[in-house]
Amino acid sequence: MITILVCDHEDASAEILVSALRDRGYANVRRISSSDDPGPEAPPTDVLVVNHHSQNPAGLGEVAGLKSRLPDAAVIAVVSAGPVMRSMREWNRENKVIDAIIEKPLSDERFFSVLDDLATARRAAREQQLLLDQLSRLVPAPALTAIRQDPGQSSRLFEAAIVFTDIRRSTRQITSLRPADYFEQLNSVLSAQTRILEQHEGVLVKYTGDGLLAMFCGLGRSRLALAAATALAADNPRHRLNYGIGIAQGLVLAGFVGDPHVGNLRRQYDVVGATVHLAARLCNLAPAGEIYAQRSMLARWHDVPHVDIGPVTIRGFDQPINCVGVRPANPETIQS
Repeated sequence: MITILVCDHEDASAEILVSALRDRGYANVRRISSSDDPGPEAPPTDVLVVNHHSQNPAGLGEVAGLKSRLPDAAVIAVVSAGPVMRSMREWNRENKVIDAIIEKPLSDERFFSVLDDLATARRAAREQQLLLDQLSRLVPAPALTAIRQDPGQSSRLFEAAIVFTDIRRSTRQITSLRPADYFEQLNSVLSAQTRILEQHEGVLVKYTGDGLLAMFCGLGRSRLALAAATALAADNPRHRLNYGIGIAQGLVLAGFVGDPHVGNLRRQYDVVGATVHLAARLCNLAPAGEIYAQRSMLARWHDVPHVDIGPVTIRGFDQPINCVGVRPANPETIQS
């Protein structure tokens, strides 16, 4: 439903305008005087209608103030013909606050035609924003950024820290529980893991069935990944489904998997590379509730408590990987 806010400091003209809008079918119409503040608790406004009176001392400054408090609202100004309208048009050319200026009196369809167009545009924009909000919960943030910045959606190579989690003995768990019960527990565990990762500035790339893949980018990525993994390990005893954690750092390639030249072919954002495989292999090796990581991740963080595991032969890698088990007493030991 479209929400309209009428700003008019004269009661008589405000009543006429509000009644005309409601007669037109706009049920959600609210009025404030020009000196009122819509307030932080006010519902979102789609269209702001300002009935401008030349004798109002606040005038155009008030319109700008309302727009600053309602930045997403379309603005229609209703104004008398002559010098006042010319002045308003000149002011709006500089300030670009008003979307449409309509001449009084409102004796024809121009006002309602403009209002209908703006209301339709706002409704479409709101629906599109709702869709984007829903999409942002389904698609990793880097994927949305890639779509906006790179229409060709080419792959990108960069340094990242990768975190994998995987539930232990999941086959036994799913065969001993009703499918709905297992799914409920799985959803609870993965949701908790996602919250922890996001609290540590991690990006969820995807759920992997019984676990997840996340990445940390930018400065401090290894520290953030270690802190997140430690928090994940600390949270593990709270859940019936136990999981191991693996971390690796290095170059990764991120992009969309799927042929961009086939119109209806589904595509998926993913990160690939030896670093991703290493993190997955380390996760597979880690006992439930424990973290396995490359020793090189601790190169700058000598204060992180750990246990040396030594060189480990990992399938797919020519040379053994020097690994550690990260076992801090609590997550805060890595936060500082």
